Amino acid sequence: MQRATILRSNLAGTVARMPASIVQNCRNRNVVVRARVETLFLEEGFVAPEFSLPWPEKGFEPTSLMKDVVKADTKAVVFLILSNHCPFVVHLKDEIIRMSNDYKSQGVQFVAISPNDPKIKEKDSAELMAKEGYPFPYLFDEAQEVAKMYKGMCTPDIYAFRSDGGELKLAYQGQLDSSRPERKGGDPSIPNNGEDLRAALDHILAGKSVPKPWKPSIGCSIKWSEGNEPEYWGKQ
Repeated sequence: MQRATILRSNLAGTVARMPASIVQNCRNRNVVVRARVETLFLEEGFVAPEFSLPWPEKGFEPTSLMKDVVKADTKAVVFLILSNHCPFVVHLKDEIIRMSNDYKSQGVQFVAISPNDPKIKEKDSAELMAKEGYPFPYLFDEAQEVAKMYKGMCTPDIYAFRSDGGELKLAYQGQLDSSRPERKGGDPSIPNNGEDLRAALDHILAGKSVPKPWKPSIGCSIKWSEGNEPEYWGKQ
């Protein structure tokens, strides 16, 4: 399994730009905040664990992966770990919505979670999640257990699963495309068109393996609650 690479070059600048109250709160609670983090790759064929989480936009209705997201005609599921505030997610949001609409008729379902602790980032509250307007379930992982099941590292973390005999098996994990937000050093000439994930879904729908190497997603670190950082996080 490939290890995640922690990009530290902008850490000092990022912390310097954070509001003093947030920085002090993190220090007081011994919370580790990392500026930019990459995907921790799982093995191809990893079986998606079942989960049920509340959907804030629908009045916190419990929503199950296998019972509510997966349909009888589902061919693939895109699972995303997102947040409300992260510039990397904000940059990709419109394309994520476009993709979910483009592929829905082809049997591809999208589902997302937000595991961020709103005590660290108030903008990641469940109440504000309800206003994000995604056309698919955007679920609140308050206990952060689902993020851990999928070895989540960053927002966005992106996974595409192939439906296979009643299970969802990992067929792609990595970036949506090579674009990045300009405020984070991204090249504005690189199109935000979902190229990598679209190509992966086209291969999955055609019954083919997604060619490697897969490029990791890059984003903001998951904001773990105090003392709730997973074991794999501390080893990076």
